[in-house]
Amino acid sequence: MGKIKQLILDHKGFKITGTVMLELWGGDIGEIQMEPFILPLEKLTHNNIKRSINDGGFGCRKIMSARIHIYDIYGAEYTQYNRSISLDQDQCQEAFKGILT
Repeated sequence: MGKIKQLILDHKGFKITGTVMLELWGGDIGEIQMEPFILPLEKLTHNNIKRSINDGGFGCRKIMSARIHIYDIYGAEYTQYNRSISLDQDQCQEAFKGILT
């Protein structure tokens, strides 16, 4: 018999991606990709997700809604899809608008 192989996955946190519906300064409506962000394992809360929603640095009057995708991060870079969530305008009030630093 050969040696038994073992695989250990170290769950590091979550990668959040998605799209947001924007109201632009001129009143037009559009959709844009968010800048992806990482939340450490212990920081995944609904409030932290809402605060991290962003307009990809585009700049807008308000973010009207968001459709986000949550991925588990294991080890240095392996990601696995976890779930998707839709957020309405009230839930996007704390979203980050403008230049991302």
